[in-house]
Amino acid sequence: GLDETSIPVLFYSVDTHHHFALHRYLAHTADQTLIAQPDYAEHFSSIGENPQWLPLWASRPVEPSEERIASVCFVGNLNRSLNPSRVDFFEALQKKVDVLIAHGAFWEYFPKSEIVINQTVKGDLNFRVFEALMCGTVLLTEASGNGLFELFREGEHLVSYRKGDVDHAVERIREILFDKV
Repeated sequence: GLDETSIPVLFYSVDTHHHFALHRYLAHTADQTLIAQPDYAEHFSSIGENPQWLPLWASRPVEPSEERIASVCFVGNLNRSLNPSRVDFFEALQKKVDVLIAHGAFWEYFPKSEIVINQTVKGDLNFRVFEALMCGTVLLTEASGNGLFELFREGEHLVSYRKGDVDHAVERIREILFDKV
């Protein structure tokens, strides 16, 4: 009954890259649609919707820390059935550099790491980007779309590597750690 209510309805499509098949119908019931991934605006436009971009954010405030527990850290899902290329990437990366991998409470790891490495699922501008930057650590992320370089500048706010390119990520990690010495 969302399309029948007199209360204004706002729909925020966060994981459009996973759920557009459902989100396309939810957008029709809303008075306004917001999207977290601007590269998907054309999907909504193709069905007659005019979404506005609202980037994600850091999900909770976390202060930077002087304590270091890791040079490189990744907190996220490494479920092969959900994202085999991410698992392959981190397995190959761990053979070349020491990476602390965890799941869940990013706030326990990010502020205590020299580098937070981000790997997207489908080029999405994900929460990890904002959470890492908020913690005061160096963010090493895939060069991707969805507004990443509209919001942040390479070398000033973050450092990027080519998607899926383990050797390039290793090169960037070594550059960052060398510069911090």
